[in-house]
Amino acid sequence: MVYDENKDDITADSSDAALYYLLSLFDNRLGKEFAETWIQGPEHYHTLALEHCDDLYYLTKIYDTYDLDPKFDEEIEKVRESILMEQKTNGRILNEHGYALLVLLQTTSPEKSSDNTQKAIEYLINERPAFPHSYAPGLIALLEHDYMEYKKEILEMGGELNDMVLEYYDSDMEMHKFSHIDFVARALKMIPDQEYEATEFISKEVKNLLRTAIDDEDEFKDKSFAYTQPILALISLGYGPKVSEINMSWEIERRKQESDRSKPIFTSTKPATRMERRKTGIYDRAKELIDNSTECLRISTLRMDMLHDNIIDKIEDNPEIDIKILTNSGSASGPRSKMKKAVMNEMVKRTDGNVREDELVHSRMLISDNSEVLISSADITRDQLYDEFNAGIYTKDPHVVQESIEFFEDIWQSADPRSVR
Repeated sequence: MVYDENKDDITADSSDAALYYLLSLFDNRLGKEFAETWIQGPEHYHTLALEHCDDLYYLTKIYDTYDLDPKFDEEIEKVRESILMEQKTNGRILNEHGYALLVLLQTTSPEKSSDNTQKAIEYLINERPAFPHSYAPGLIALLEHDYMEYKKEILEMGGELNDMVLEYYDSDMEMHKFSHIDFVARALKMIPDQEYEATEFISKEVKNLLRTAIDDEDEFKDKSFAYTQPILALISLGYGPKVSEINMSWEIERRKQESDRSKPIFTSTKPATRMERRKTGIYDRAKELIDNSTECLRISTLRMDMLHDNIIDKIEDNPEIDIKILTNSGSASGPRSKMKKAVMNEMVKRTDGNVREDELVHSRMLISDNSEVLISSADITRDQLYDEFNAGIYTKDPHVVQESIEFFEDIWQSADPRSVR
């Protein structure tokens, strides 16, 4: 396919992914329109079989940029399952196909740490593909999977890829050898603190290729797709669109702020009887979550005799708030047992019966507005929030929050409604 800037409609085929990824670097409208069109097409799944994993790499880059239709995640999952099925059938697909490993490690699935994936990584490290276009995607996969874990192997493989490029491309620079050159350039450029002779060589040869092509305008237009990878290779090596220093600095700062917001924070309680000063970190964080909730509040605790006033105030101030309380079905015992029973009865009344119990509930957590969670070893009781050593983690990490919600809701669905006792 040749892109025509005068044509309004974009016909999206997965084989065009690299081209539209390239065009999106200059005009982000094109990448977004391509992505939106592709997901609606009837052909996307079957064309993303094993031999098209390189197309999926660029598709994923586009979708990551625009955060579009969640249906794309479903298609990724289909491709992943297809790859794994072939792996289980003949046992060597992932091992011999660097693109398949790259795609598998791009997906946010448990398979990132599965036995199949680990075996493929070990095979890649121990056997090493014979050609740069097969070697490079596997190296990218390893870099993106866990650079620190495989740093020694990655540095060694980077040197081997460098030597392989100089030998393979210098022998015969036919057009077909440029078909996946961006993966080669990208792999070498991604390795931190290393300078490779092959990157200069690739840059020189690609520039020569493009100069020759541009001299024959008709030939260049007819084969524009064939030149996508060489152009992307130059961009990967630092040519092409540039980012201003202020934009780059701000992007780094913005990502740092996002990371700081979602990183876990340790919190604890320390009793005054053992320490010079009582520490009430879990109590303070739990109170903050209750007081700041506006839409929904999920609480899992075995017992409760504190912060119930805050929950009651929240319900009175905001009758629309959805409050769910999970508790253990056993009887309260020990100090303040009558208080604990009375508080839970009051919660049943105040939440219109939105308290459920299960004898196996042993988790302690508060989830506020689907956006933050406190997980700790402490019940919402005076003895555990004031008079014992307890510890917990607070975070806004969206993945942790979502998994916490799913955990809570799974128990909620099977738990029994609690009645006033």
